[in-house]
Amino acid sequence: ALSSAGVLWRTLPAAEASSIVLVREDDLPAATVALVRDGHSVGPAARVCPPVPEEDSTGSERNGAYVGVWGLLKREQPVEVTIEESTAAEGPMRIQAPCGIYAEIRIPKQADKPSAQKSCGGFHGLVEVSGGRQLSIRHRTVDFQPPTGCVLCTQVKIDREVMGELSHPRGRSRDEYIEVWSRLSEGPVTALQLIAEVHPAGSDAAKQPLSRIGYWLFAGDRFARIMGPLRGEGIIAGSCCNSLSQLEALEGARLVRKELKTYYEACWGRIEAPGTLRVVQDAWSMERNGTLLYDSAAGVGGTMTFADREVMHCLPTGLKQHWRIRDWGFDPFRAPPASPSPSSEDADSIVERSRSRPEPAERKSSAASSSGASRSRS
Repeated sequence: ALSSAGVLWRTLPAAEASSIVLVREDDLPAATVALVRDGHSVGPAARVCPPVPEEDSTGSERNGAYVGVWGLLKREQPVEVTIEESTAAEGPMRIQAPCGIYAEIRIPKQADKPSAQKSCGGFHGLVEVSGGRQLSIRHRTVDFQPPTGCVLCTQVKIDREVMGELSHPRGRSRDEYIEVWSRLSEGPVTALQLIAEVHPAGSDAAKQPLSRIGYWLFAGDRFARIMGPLRGEGIIAGSCCNSLSQLEALEGARLVRKELKTYYEACWGRIEAPGTLRVVQDAWSMERNGTLLYDSAAGVGGTMTFADREVMHCLPTGLKQHWRIRDWGFDPFRAPPASPSPSSEDADSIVERSRSRPEPAERKSSAASSSGASRSRS
């Protein structure tokens, strides 16, 4: 597998393993991809995967064409072999923010098949290539599937409200596929990034927590929310593997599924009104579908506290989540203040002011003429 990928390697004998494989550090990402595709598990993921790029201060200018809510229409893998098809409003959904953050909710129809969960989130960027073309790059920083060592790189064509994404480069240590998306809303977009979680003292999660990252995006009348362990934390995010099913075979299905359901969350829903968020589809519980995630007026879902560029969500369980504001296109948590109606005293004042206004000159002269006419008749 390594030789086929053009990676130079050699082996050394080892006492506790069949062999130790040595590769050049520059070839580590390519070697990881090749070994994963050959059925191996490679770790630690934080060491062998490409690093997450730094924030792009010009992202808002470059991501404009991609911003909004998108619904998946079709996926072909390989090209011309359709493996997934749906209406835009019912299938997988992606919300893209101007700053580059995105959340993609892919919840399987089979609720009893955890290995089919494919929701993810991270950063989107664009790179220039020869010929003046641009390639779309998606760095998944939270993913229900284990990392494969690949960075999602696609050629994109947008025709009005339809976007086609073709994997690039074709046939080079990547899954060749094409996806077609339809834009459901252009925004505006609000994007939050989870930066810290504070568990109640004495809780099980406080004793041995995995650090998590997450994204909560709002656009049009929809929201998407995803959370999971940081790259390198736990079993799933800590090892590069070809799929969740393969990781279950290597590490044990019970351990993998327990971590998945304990630390990973994903859902999307509707913004019924500012401060009222209702779940449409949840990754783990069909019973949550149709329930309120948050209602500021009814006190459902905890409380929100606002600070400079940060939102703190205190959940009913006592867990406090600190969300950094990356984009703030509108406020999805608070209803706008009602415009005050004038009181009766104010109304009387308005009438009184209208009475005390001086009469127009024309009306005065007219009144004077009438008075003079009356005197002449008398």
